[in-house]
Amino acid sequence: KFFNITIISLGFIIAIILIKYKPAYKVSIEGEELGYIENKTAFEESLKEEIKEDSDKNIEEVTLNTEPVYELKLVNRTEETNEEQNIEEIKEKVKDDMTVTYKYYEIALEDNVVETVNTSEEAEKIVEQIKAEKSEEEVNLTIQEKYTTENDIQINDIETAKLNVENKVEEKIEEELESQMPDVNGIKLAVLPITGQITSRYGVSSNIRKSTHTGLDIAARKVKE
Repeated sequence: KFFNITIISLGFIIAIILIKYKPAYKVSIEGEELGYIENKTAFEESLKEEIKEDSDKNIEEVTLNTEPVYELKLVNRTEETNEEQNIEEIKEKVKDDMTVTYKYYEIALEDNVVETVNTSEEAEKIVEQIKAEKSEEEVNLTIQEKYTTENDIQINDIETAKLNVENKVEEKIEEELESQMPDVNGIKLAVLPITGQITSRYGVSSNIRKSTHTGLDIAARKVKE
């Protein structure tokens, strides 16, 4: 009987406590108390997500060198929790004291990096579009995933990146075409000279022309296209 009375009494006391109080985490950083939050795990995830969203680069991981301290307490139910305000205060305090790992994607033309973008989707879209546009040419474009803790990498938007890659591809195609051209004494020839019978020389007068001939005519077989 005494045991039952004790259990009932404890239950009654717990009920009174839960009516008047609630569990919450007191958040502190570097010895400074910031306020209260309800869920520690959700708060930590939101903190790192907001740090990622503040960057114009693709952040893979955030490590706070100075971690907030969380202390579980029973506080009066009238005590307000303010996750957003606490997040903003922590972000301000740790902005120069955290390690950020950035993920980015390099677009390479024949193993030479020509552009850098934030996401794999952007890189794949650029490569697919250029290969479709240059379907008659062999375009060797590849994509590589990279990581760095340096914040000075140059990241371009997709329009600028595509234009830069296109220009490099055009330069490469022109270089290959030029390397295949024959040359005479170091002079590149876009069209090979032909052999045949000269039918009209430069400077010759003729009744079919109003003036002397300004070129040299050579009779040759027509090349089938």
